[in-house]
Amino acid sequence: MWKSVLDSLVEAFAMCDPVAYMHYTEWKRETARRAVTPCGESGDKYVDQSATLGGRIGLWQDHEDVGASRPTNKPWPDSRRHDHTRFREPRECRMTKATDQGNRATVVSRDGTRIDYEQWGNGPALVLVHGGLVDRSFWGPSLPLLAQHYTVYALDRRGHGHSGPYPADHDIEREYEDVAAMVAAVGGPVAVLGHSGGARVALHAARRADEVRRLVLYEPPRFEAITHAARGRLHASLEAEDFDDILATMLVDVIAANLNPELFPSARPQVLAGMRESPVWAAALRNVRSIPAEADSYATYRFEPAEFRDFTTPTVLLLGSTSSPVMRGFVEDLCAALPNSRIMMLEGEGHGANLTAPELFVRTVRAALDWAQDP
Repeated sequence: MWKSVLDSLVEAFAMCDPVAYMHYTEWKRETARRAVTPCGESGDKYVDQSATLGGRIGLWQDHEDVGASRPTNKPWPDSRRHDHTRFREPRECRMTKATDQGNRATVVSRDGTRIDYEQWGNGPALVLVHGGLVDRSFWGPSLPLLAQHYTVYALDRRGHGHSGPYPADHDIEREYEDVAAMVAAVGGPVAVLGHSGGARVALHAARRADEVRRLVLYEPPRFEAITHAARGRLHASLEAEDFDDILATMLVDVIAANLNPELFPSARPQVLAGMRESPVWAAALRNVRSIPAEADSYATYRFEPAEFRDFTTPTVLLLGSTSSPVMRGFVEDLCAALPNSRIMMLEGEGHGANLTAPELFVRTVRAALDWAQDP
């Protein structure tokens, strides 16, 4: 049973070497056949169709015109509404690693914090907002692939990587301002791609920056699992410089247990042992001193659907077909709250397709941004 938990953690964090997990993800593509219900609806069937995207063939499904066939020359619905779209990795797809480096620079946020970023490629502007605990290196082999089509601005969130530290009174709203400052520095129409906790930051930043015209959010989580007790343990461990316990608390007791509640606490020792040997542990260790403050900011986060009732920015939510039912619920609930949104499925992938299937991920992001084009 503990092996199943570790598989879930690979999907949940995907902070691993893509080549090492190539066979793992191929097996997932062959075995995962989970049915997904469209947000706000139930019982609809899906119809597989072929669609050509940039000369490559993907498969998509949606719930429009249930029971009727869709002509293959109409790959995307005209209406912008909630529906699921699935993409599967082509057999010939191979892992791609970054070989180039971007131009590094900084932007100053509203409160004076310096936000470090790299600029890659040429084309329409695309700002990347990475998830929690990590830094911009998380985008891995997907970043240079995105840079083949966009001018990519990959920032380090404050408290992570090369950006400035959290202030003593850190509030997550400062991070919305950080992304808005990045968008303002780019100038002109901008698309924003956010992953995990960074997707939540990107969503709120888009309400503060009129220049954000398109939004792609990859599995935005909720943060109810970050309890007062967990936060107290994180701060006590930081004071004692017990970095091992900080990572165990956040990665295992908060995140993994929340995504796999039926498997905890009985499998915790095996999960913890596996996590200590995994690349996700080393990746989170680089930002370990920031984790307690980051957890505090997540714990005070509140999403009010009423605030987004008039939010018109076209938004695509990405969901891995192998992600846990808990994560699926997070994504579908958010989709239902955003008026101009839809869900696109990453077939055979979980929370880290940007690392485990970069070509599939980039192709899906491109399709999402194409759908979200301004009329």
